[in-house]
Amino acid sequence: MFSTQAAVAEAGCMAEWAETDGSIPRQIEVNMPLGLSFNAKNIITKVKAGGNAALCKRVHIGMMIVRVNSAYVLGMPKKEVAALIKRSKVVCLLELVAGPAIRGTPPPNPAMYLDNNRPKK
Repeated sequence: MFSTQAAVAEAGCMAEWAETDGSIPRQIEVNMPLGLSFNAKNIITKVKAGGNAALCKRVHIGMMIVRVNSAYVLGMPKKEVAALIKRSKVVCLLELVAGPAIRGTPPPNPAMYLDNNRPKK
């Protein structure tokens, strides 16, 4: 097992980006099952005590899910986001930003997350 994999296994997750003020997305690998709930706006509403997201200590209530693995999910129905998460068998890569409950500001503008890799509609 690589040292990165060992760290993920031990901590329940691995932060890919440094801690931020919440306005910059944070990529975190979390072991499955995640042990969290989110609402229709993809804002985390519950982090199960003892679950992998809680053990990670980087996933918090009020954070907004922006991407699951490589899929952009802002505005995507909750059912579809849940299906993307469930496809992750061992580890799920979440990209999170501090949501309005944490920052006290409106949700992020989806346009700031667009990149050249995202298919055009």
